[in-house]
Amino acid sequence: LFTFNSDMKKNRLSFFIKCFLLSSPFLTLLVFYVVKDPFKVIRTYHDYDHSEVCLCEGSVGWWKYKMYRNKEHYDSFIMGTSCTKAFNTQEWNRYIHGHPFRFFGNGECVGDVLLKLQALDKQPNQPIKNLLIVGENEFFSNTEPQKTSRNIMPPDVNGGNEMSYQMAFVQSFMYPD
Repeated sequence: LFTFNSDMKKNRLSFFIKCFLLSSPFLTLLVFYVVKDPFKVIRTYHDYDHSEVCLCEGSVGWWKYKMYRNKEHYDSFIMGTSCTKAFNTQEWNRYIHGHPFRFFGNGECVGDVLLKLQALDKQPNQPIKNLLIVGENEFFSNTEPQKTSRNIMPPDVNGGNEMSYQMAFVQSFMYPD
């Protein structure tokens, strides 16, 4: 009976060692992901404009809005696809006389803009005096908010949970396009 327990302990230890060795590449990548934070979604940053990877512009826009909203007192918004980059907020301000902010996203659809508008509406003391929505043909193709790492919005915007938000980025890191 004593040798049986000893053999079981050896087998169990051997099993755990093999599991660790098999998972070590994945664990190494996961540690690298957490340390480097390539999508800048784990920690808060003061500069999102100088990243080594293409960030989720919808999320970055939301964080910038929240970071500067009390200082800048935004009341006008440009939203839509990446084509909104062609619309300069200072130029637009000559016509509206407000405090504009540009919310854009690559491949954004009408569902994503609706989600942002609903989140803005929930912000305390956030007026929306002017709204310019810029889209292209594909903009109207999807009425549901997107959930890929290129388009997903933070949990405080989309009402989701932090785990599914983070998993979208971990999966994108592990399986890049």
